[in-house]
Amino acid sequence: MLRRRWFTFVLAGMLALAGILPSTAAAQEAPSPESAATEGGNGFVRHQAGPFWVWFGPQSWTGSGSANGLTIFGTGGAVLDTGFSSILCANGATYPQSVTNYFAQRRNQLRNQGYTLLSATNIVRPAGTGPSYRRQQIQWRRTSGGATRRGFFEFDYDFSQNVDGINYCFARNLGLYSLANTWASRRPILIQINQRLAYSGPGACDPSPSTPC
Repeated sequence: MLRRRWFTFVLAGMLALAGILPSTAAAQEAPSPESAATEGGNGFVRHQAGPFWVWFGPQSWTGSGSANGLTIFGTGGAVLDTGFSSILCANGATYPQSVTNYFAQRRNQLRNQGYTLLSATNIVRPAGTGPSYRRQQIQWRRTSGGATRRGFFEFDYDFSQNVDGINYCFARNLGLYSLANTWASRRPILIQINQRLAYSGPGACDPSPSTPC
């Protein structure tokens, strides 16, 4: 069960990407379609993705969501994909070592999967997050199946708790990408969709005897 601070973490993870996206809070109440951006002159419309997600984007775009993630598909190969879960913390004698090892593992996984890493930010603690919250953003290019895609990933990592000597951490991934030849036009649309996500999943509940989920 996600605890309240994990929900706060998830919402913080939906903030605009530092250094890549404009700074803005994740949408508790998404703006009206009239105030949203457009694609080809068509205003954004409200979409429901499962019971937990509301998002605003082009009418033709589709999405599917669960308690732990959301995927949106658009024209030009555009994709927004985000997910979060509890994981075993990466090895490390100290938490800073665990952080270093976790992000190194993620970068190595990408390289092994054929991604060319174009740039990577420093591992940082974004403003407004807890003391153990860390983030790294990676811009990439990948050719697979005869198609080249461009985009970026954002990886978040946070210590959660120790249970019977085992350290658990919280991990969140965000990916925005499209076909390389449409990236310049799809990137701002994906950014604006990300800024308008509204989530009402289990993380919104802080279970206790008096207020059960």
